[in-house]
Amino acid sequence: MRRQLLPADDQIVECPVSALDRSWFDWVPDAQPVLIIAEGLFMYFEPEEVWSLIGDLAARFPGGSLLFDSIPGWFSRKTLSGLKLTDRYEAPPMPFSLTVDAAARIPERITGITRVDDVMLPTGRGVWANPLLRASSNWRPLRNLRPSITLAHFAP
Repeated sequence: MRRQLLPADDQIVECPVSALDRSWFDWVPDAQPVLIIAEGLFMYFEPEEVWSLIGDLAARFPGGSLLFDSIPGWFSRKTLSGLKLTDRYEAPPMPFSLTVDAAARIPERITGITRVDDVMLPTGRGVWANPLLRASSNWRPLRNLRPSITLAHFAP
């Protein structure tokens, strides 16, 4: 399906294995820094698995970066207790969550990460299309309640 929807590109490496299976690391050329994008992924893993994977990525790909999105804790807890989104669909459990403030402390937690940046959520549909909510989403009382996108920079 991916090959039907997205054209082949020399800069994109497809690895048909679990993200937790470190064998895919060897598929990524390491002649230059890499950008690893984990979109819509980490929230489905256990926290220990995510922290271990991020540490291994930082160690294996010096000078690279990791871009990933996270859900806030309140939303994770809802999925763990059974969040029905429609009459016929229940969201899968999402055990990993991360707030903007917790993401800022990643360099204290994981050796090999020099800096993290909070990336503003793109304009979206629903609540994220609201200009007032977007403008206020970084205010201290609200910033840890919203989903986040984190860009982690690996030490050279």
